[in-house]
Amino acid sequence: MYLMGGSMMKVSRFLFISIVMFYPVMAFSSTLEYQSMGLSENATFHFAPNVYDGKSIPMGQINFVLDTVVRTGLCANAEATMGTVAYEVNLVDLSTVALEYRQAGYLMQKYYQSATTPVQAAALQVAIWETINDTGYDATSGALWIGDNNPVVAAANVYLADLVNYTAPTNVLYYQAVNNERQDVMVLENTIPEPATIAFMVFGAVFLMRKKLFA
Repeated sequence: MYLMGGSMMKVSRFLFISIVMFYPVMAFSSTLEYQSMGLSENATFHFAPNVYDGKSIPMGQINFVLDTVVRTGLCANAEATMGTVAYEVNLVDLSTVALEYRQAGYLMQKYYQSATTPVQAAALQVAIWETINDTGYDATSGALWIGDNNPVVAAANVYLADLVNYTAPTNVLYYQAVNNERQDVMVLENTIPEPATIAFMVFGAVFLMRKKLFA
C-alpha cells in the first residue's frame, strides 16, 4: 500500500505540475463552431474586404459552440466569415489590443444584454463592426456601411454616438481566430468559467480521486 500510495502521490504531483506548466495553453486555446443566428435583421453589407460586400445578410447575435457549450455573442471581424467547420480561437486580453477593439468591447459590455429586439441586436453588431473597421463612426458612410434597413442604421448610430463616454471594458471576452479567414467573437464574461477556475477544478478532481483510493 505504501508503494502504491507513493506512486499515486507522484502521479498527483506530476498532474499538478503539468497543470501549472500548461496553464497558458489551457487558458487560451478553444474551439469555436457556428450554429445559427440569434436575434438578427437583414441589411445590405458594404465592406470591400468581405466576400459579402454589397449583399443582404443577417446581422446580429451569433449562436455558436465554444468548447462544447452553446454561447451567444457578436462578430468582431467583419473581414472574415464563420464558415461551417469548427476552428481554433485564442482568448486575448482586451487591454492589450488596439483601442478600437476596446471601444467595441465597451459597446458590447454596455448594450449586449439590453439589445433584446432583432433591430437592436443587428444595430449593436453594426456598431461593433463600424468601431473596429472604420474611422467616421457613421453606419451610412465610410469604409464600412449598411443599407436597406433604416431602423438598424439609426439604432447603430445611437450606439456609436455613445463612444464619447468610453471606459475600458471589464466584462467582455475577446476570442481571436487562429486562422484570419475566420471570425473573431466577443462574449460577455459572466457566462463562461474563467480558465483559472477550470484549472483548479481539474486539480481538485485529481485530489479527490487520490483521496477516494486511499480512504
